[in-house]
Amino acid sequence: MFAVRAPIASVNYFAPMVGNPRLGYRIVIRHFRQPREIGRLNGEVIELLQQLAAMYSKQELANDFCKLGIKAGDTVMLHASVRAVGEVAGGPDAIHLALKSALTPEGTLMMYASCPQYCDEVGRGNLTANQEHELLEKLPAFDPVTARAARDNGALVELFRTYPGSRVNSHMARFVFWGKQTDWLMSTQPWNYALGKNSALERFLHLDGKIVLLGSDRDAVTFLHYVEHVADFTGKRILRYQVPVLENGSRVWR
Repeated sequence: MFAVRAPIASVNYFAPMVGNPRLGYRIVIRHFRQPREIGRLNGEVIELLQQLAAMYSKQELANDFCKLGIKAGDTVMLHASVRAVGEVAGGPDAIHLALKSALTPEGTLMMYASCPQYCDEVGRGNLTANQEHELLEKLPAFDPVTARAARDNGALVELFRTYPGSRVNSHMARFVFWGKQTDWLMSTQPWNYALGKNSALERFLHLDGKIVLLGSDRDAVTFLHYVEHVADFTGKRILRYQVPVLENGSRVWR
């Protein structure tokens, strides 16, 4: 982390996580008292501020994705923060549309949506017995088509999920897909060890997929769960929990 301090401001910024200032910087500006004196700041910081203050078009973002190494026909798993990207002409949907443009219809885009709050909490040990009893009684069956994405996964995945052309797998460990490899990626998803063998993540691996972090931390990478599932090591803990699903028209907990 670099820190630049001046009489009128303190500016902290991080080096680009993915090699491109527009897509990789996060910035915090504090204590501006005299904006007209911004010219006294370090020239590099001024240039960075100007870049981050700009409004980006879908084409500009698509060009930047290409500069990062995204190619037509790639399979990409995206983790993104809309806030980190900044203002985009046409709204934040332009972010996933820009990546689709770089991938072309020969490519594939996927994001991890998961499920709304409480759908996968029964049995985890995070709730009291009374809370679990109430969920068992009241929580409706999970509908993979209409259920919102987990809030912790960010706003972009929900925008992507609800955009025309997107598809989801019928599972609590739910991904959103678009593109050529969608049918194969979403073909199966086991209920036991859902993110391990025979999962969408394993097929993503076979496709030599690329993971793009757009203003997201490395510990947000969903693919790490695949490694956790398939790795064999001493002391490995296995978590078991129940989820409400629809079977033959009725809600069941499995």
